Amino acid sequence: MKTRQGRVQTESVLLSKNQHFFYHIFLKWVRHLFNADVLHVKFHEEKLDRPLVIIANHMSAWDPFLIFSILRKNFVLKHITWRLPSGVSQFQFWHQRKFFKFIGVYSIKNKGDFSRSLKETFNILDKGQNIIFFPEARKVMLNEKVEPKKGISHLIEHKSVYILPIFLEYKRRHKSKKGVKIGKARAVVGDLIKSEYFLQKYDKKERHKAIMGYVYDLEQHLVRRFGGNKN
Repeated sequence: MKTRQGRVQTESVLLSKNQHFFYHIFLKWVRHLFNADVLHVKFHEEKLDRPLVIIANHMSAWDPFLIFSILRKNFVLKHITWRLPSGVSQFQFWHQRKFFKFIGVYSIKNKGDFSRSLKETFNILDKGQNIIFFPEARKVMLNEKVEPKKGISHLIEHKSVYILPIFLEYKRRHKSKKGVKIGKARAVVGDLIKSEYFLQKYDKKERHKAIMGYVYDLEQHLVRRFGGNKN
């Protein structure tokens, strides 16, 4: 019988192969679809010594795919395996479950205390895998104000990770010269921040807001570089 460590290694190898395929094939189409304007505050190429948690605002079901598509190739493929939490309601149908399992999505329950709802997330980080996390916990339009959930604060209290803030926005679809509807997106990839920074600088009651504040502040980089979002 395989040991737990052996099972984890096997799982990581399989997900790594799947995600290499996913990155080179599916995300190539995503990059073409959204033709995103991307600004990197800093280019990240290095191999990290701890798990990475990408924190982003949540506007669309496309968000995780857009995030993967805009990250630099060397950075993504150095940090396989990537995981994405999703509510249990998204696992109702067999084809969803199969696709999610293929690319590394796992289910979470948004009920109960953090130790229960984040249990699988903690297990994944313990394996050295990386996750994408949306603290807003639902889709939020640009002009809408929503207080982020406190789960991200609870997470960094218990796990030493890197935080990578990313800000996303979408323009309305428009028609190309060939009459094909094309999406347009813009994104800013921020700088890596150690979780200890937030623990030391911010009070527990405000920490979740402060973390998302780093995401929202990235919008100003977009405005300075590309101008306002003219929908």
